[in-house]
Amino acid sequence: SPKAERYRKHLARTVKPQLQQWRDQVGAPSVPTVLMGDLNSFAYRQPRGAHWILGKQGFRDAYSAPRKVNGDVTTVNTGATTRDPFPPKPRRSKNPTRIDYVLVDGGKALRYEVHLRLKGARFDNRYRGSDHNLVKATLKLAKVGLPGSFRDR
Repeated sequence: SPKAERYRKHLARTVKPQLQQWRDQVGAPSVPTVLMGDLNSFAYRQPRGAHWILGKQGFRDAYSAPRKVNGDVTTVNTGATTRDPFPPKPRRSKNPTRIDYVLVDGGKALRYEVHLRLKGARFDNRYRGSDHNLVKATLKLAKVGLPGSFRDR
């Protein structure tokens, strides 16, 4: 709903300042941060949604990785035309619906994957506990000097 979208955008705007406050409190103002979750936001439906706001704040989407595995697979199995949350096969597209993200602030993505457990071309339901597909990423975090008190925690 429009109200829920306004709330998601509000929350996205608060992430970076809150993280910075926590970083400062522990004496690690530049420590890299990984943010993962279902943002219910993607470019086609919300061009300036939560994902975009976080990107403007400096978070890099793991989808930007040079190596992608199943990068053409949607992260959620329902959509405007497909209401079955557990379809028999993954949905593939040149512009896949991605509402689940791995984002990094202070690093870069090396590999992005929509992890699928299939039997042939069909989902293996023994490994499917959600209507979303698991997103995995390999990240390289920036090196930062940390004070001894932070390392000892």
